[in-house]
Amino acid sequence: MLWKNLGWDVDPDGLRVEGGADAEIDLHITSSDVKYRKERATAVTLSVEAERAGRRLATARTSFTIHDRAVYERLRGRNADIENANARVLPLPPPSPTQHAGRDRYEDVVLSCTDVPLRWQLRTDTSHPVLFDHPVDHAPGMLLLEAARQATQSATHPRRTLVVGLSCDFTRYAEFDAPCWVSAKPLAPRPVRTTTHAGHGGTERRGGLHVGRHPVRSPGRPLTPPPPRPAGGPDGRHPFKPVGD
Repeated sequence: MLWKNLGWDVDPDGLRVEGGADAEIDLHITSSDVKYRKERATAVTLSVEAERAGRRLATARTSFTIHDRAVYERLRGRNADIENANARVLPLPPPSPTQHAGRDRYEDVVLSCTDVPLRWQLRTDTSHPVLFDHPVDHAPGMLLLEAARQATQSATHPRRTLVVGLSCDFTRYAEFDAPCWVSAKPLAPRPVRTTTHAGHGGTERRGGLHVGRHPVRSPGRPLTPPPPRPAGGPDGRHPFKPVGD
């Protein structure tokens, strides 16, 4: 599967659940632009609407294509070999401060500070149990999305904000053996746009995530800090959540 794009927005007021209120969420999923080769689907667009008690909470839309292994290997070349690709992963740079990234564990920070304001290096920790829940040959889209979220949090620090929308296009692969740079660009009056770039051979090229016309957005108002989380989830598993806190 090759991820093409993703866009979503959320009603921040609708996320609040008063004590005892119904928190059950209904998802309405529709597919469109489905393409077939013989009897197998090769492309699809999915649209999702999330509701609680009849109130719209969020919408999302994503498109992807589906290819067999032979096509993928031709596309990826030497990088299709997962073992070899992982052997070329760059050493992890030090993490940014957790409070800047909106995290409470250094293990969950995916950005490393640079000497350029609002610019970070992506930390590709292939041992992370959530962002790398299965072997891959490149930085996964989920990692890039989390990097965009953390860059938005960092750009608005010390004001704690909630990301309420994002739109991105996956234009090329972010490889393990080349540094990936994440930058944030504030927009007036308060929202923040984030983009990522992958650098190869001393030149900087657009990387796996590009936030376009409908950028990562924050509502521009502070949030009440959540209570401290335990070291593990309620069942002892890793407490990391891919997008949002």
